[in-house]
Amino acid sequence: MVPLFVDRKRELEFLEQRYKEDGAQLIVIYGRRRIG
Repeated sequence: MVPLFVDRKRELEFLEQRYKEDGAQLIVIYGRRRIG
């Protein structure tokens, strides 16, 4: 099963940019469970 993200293009682009950067980073992701 492949995770499906709906209407999260901007958020996924942000995470992909941070993933490609050098060095360590801390990104906090929060929200209601089973939503988003």
